[in-house]
Amino acid sequence: MFLFPSTILPFLMHIPDFLHVFSQHPQVAALAHTLSHDRLPLIHAEGLQGSAAPVVLAALSTGRSIVKRPFLLICRDEEEAGYF
Repeated sequence: MFLFPSTILPFLMHIPDFLHVFSQHPQVAALAHTLSHDRLPLIHAEGLQGSAAPVVLAALSTGRSIVKRPFLLICRDEEEAGYF
């Protein structure tokens, strides 16, 4: 069994807490605000590197988010969807 050194443990956080902190980022909060309106625009997000896109979507869809509606994510192909 692997144990983290005691110096690392204070910096670990649970996933819901991480997503809540991430959802407070000004750009993520602005996106959440845009998605909370009745009239929804088509949104094309660019420049998200690595796991940023799945984390943004997870942050927007958690129980603490102000966005209370389903999402439809369209990927270019099966490979892109597999990495998402």
